[in-house]
Amino acid sequence: MGSPDTITHPYTTNATTGTANLTTHDPRLPRRPMPILREIPAAATGGVPIKIWTDQIEDNAAQQLRALAGSGLAIGHVAAMPDAHAGSGTTIGSVFATRDLLLPTAIGADIGCGVLGSVDEIPVHSR
Repeated sequence: MGSPDTITHPYTTNATTGTANLTTHDPRLPRRPMPILREIPAAATGGVPIKIWTDQIEDNAAQQLRALAGSGLAIGHVAAMPDAHAGSGTTIGSVFATRDLLLPTAIGADIGCGVLGSVDEIPVHSR
């Protein structure tokens, strides 16, 4: 983190990919959320807005985000994390909430991260 007299910014950027990485937090710095660098309004998506936490996003990923935001599945907004990139079906690095739906395949078939389903004791309430 530098010398005791130096305060460094808690975010670094990967020089190869341009993505932001959270580094160890310096307790002398205030905690603050990473800034939204771009926002696409709901009027432009035909659904919910898109909040993007990177200034570099592939055209294919942006098209996938717009399709998701306008699909009627997402509520609130669609978020694109700093590592967002096009995937099979939906954008890898996208996050969104749904109402009354669970979409385990929304992460795409190409991620291979070992996501699995499990039985939980969470009560389900019907309307």
